Amino acid sequence: MFERYAQRLGKIKRSRGSAKALAPPLFTQEPTRERFADVLAPLDSSLNEAYLWHGTTVRRGLAIAQDDFSLRFAGSGAGSMYGEGLYFAESCTKADEYSQAEPGGHYEGTHALLLCRACLGKFYYVTDRDPGAKQKVESGEFDSTVGDRAKAAKTYREVVLYDPDQVYPEYVILYDRLDGGKTVTANDAPFHLELPVYWVNVHRNPIADPFSVHYTVRQKIKDLIQRLASGTCSGSKPVVLDVRRVEDSELWNRYVGFKAGLHQSLRPESGHALTSQLLEDEVDAEEAAGIENMDFALNELLLWHGTDEESATAIAESGFLSGSAGTVKHGRRFGEGAYFAEDLAKSISYAPESLAGVRYVLLCRTVCGHIWYTERSSDTDAHQAAKRSLKHSVLANPDGKGPREYVLFEDTQAYPEYIVQLAVNGDFTATQEDDAPTNQITVQ
Repeated sequence: MFERYAQRLGKIKRSRGSAKALAPPLFTQEPTRERFADVLAPLDSSLNEAYLWHGTTVRRGLAIAQDDFSLRFAGSGAGSMYGEGLYFAESCTKADEYSQAEPGGHYEGTHALLLCRACLGKFYYVTDRDPGAKQKVESGEFDSTVGDRAKAAKTYREVVLYDPDQVYPEYVILYDRLDGGKTVTANDAPFHLELPVYWVNVHRNPIADPFSVHYTVRQKIKDLIQRLASGTCSGSKPVVLDVRRVEDSELWNRYVGFKAGLHQSLRPESGHALTSQLLEDEVDAEEAAGIENMDFALNELLLWHGTDEESATAIAESGFLSGSAGTVKHGRRFGEGAYFAEDLAKSISYAPESLAGVRYVLLCRTVCGHIWYTERSSDTDAHQAAKRSLKHSVLANPDGKGPREYVLFEDTQAYPEYIVQLAVNGDFTATQEDDAPTNQITVQ
């Protein structure tokens, strides 16, 4: 998206050389030039490049961040005073007029603005309504339209672009309106997106718009999983061969539903698992396993689960259903349930090696809730004791020395987010394409 934007700027530069500046300057020009140099890049003022606001819904804002602007919806938000195009404002107050919440949905009361880099080039200046402005730009005479409603109606100026490549959506800002006496306190619960921000389907409604796709991740994310695997494995360091991300709305809804059911009764109990501690120091973690979206008050942790290829596929499609996935095959040393570990070496011990030398592990989001702790070397009735004490999981730490294992009782307590193929010995190399879907399951 940015490459297309840069190419469009280059084309305008070659065509115009420079363009007459807008007077007075846009509201955003002075602050972005001097006060926010650490987060906003320098702009080409000779082409009237500027940061501008665009108001929208949360889901559409996230979709634009994934797939860029589209003229398909141009004019659908608030008419087309200057022809069908993409409308931007110098004032966030003006852009806020076009921002809509989601009544009854996850983003009820939440609004969105996009802060975008835009190139006005040679602009067509107009103070009144002019639906024919688009034709003046398409003829090549101008590159954009500036509607000066500040002069005509005492409101704000708007900028209209008619080429999606002429704008780059750099930031998505989610916010609440503090109107009607509404206030924000330091004790308010943290805001979480409905879906992880790095998911390709982050903008979709997992309840009304179901999906089930497995994506082969980018090399950068594969490298992150490799560092996580090496950093959490007490044995021989594994080589990550392949990583697929599971984006499944049904499994996700079940997992989120379990979390919602615990919120009223739980408070933080234990520290982060080793996986979470490592991710806190990872610069790229938010692109693959953003722990800022995890609820540690529910003891939500990232844990490993070792299994075979067939079971890994079954779990990714149906979840940790007793009898269909690894819960029975892994024995009952600490009672019945699905077994997880923070030490990858422990999970690898449950993952049989294929003839090609490949093992399968799942990197899962897990909600442990209230935890029953035991240091016995074996306790086949641990799950029953935990349930009698109204606990939601078992943390087994044999003889106080580990390796520790977590046993979860409900299949909805775990979401299998990544299918990881690895090898413990040998020299393997692999290359991956950028987040390409490898297996799409149509959900009716």
